[in-house]
Amino acid sequence: MPSLSDLNSLLRLKRRILEYIAVVRSPKTPVHVKGLAVAAGIYLLMPVDLIPDMIPILGLTDDAALIGLLLSYLNRFITDEIKQDVAQKDTKKH
Repeated sequence: MPSLSDLNSLLRLKRRILEYIAVVRSPKTPVHVKGLAVAAGIYLLMPVDLIPDMIPILGLTDDAALIGLLLSYLNRFITDEIKQDVAQKDTKKH
């Protein structure tokens, strides 16, 4: 059975994902940020990679690096307003 800390970690992860979605949907987020998020999503879904996924270990590093860089960049645009809005909506669902 999952521990309480495991469940709290999952809830924090869920809330963080919702914050990233809210950043991309926000009218206050610059267009270039939204474009980068869409372009990264398309790249991750495309079957062609810079480093083919079939190469052990190295195959997924370009995808992991892209995800890490994108999320790090999106963190700059998560405002207190977005955090409060997501928390409020998430609380209503429970």
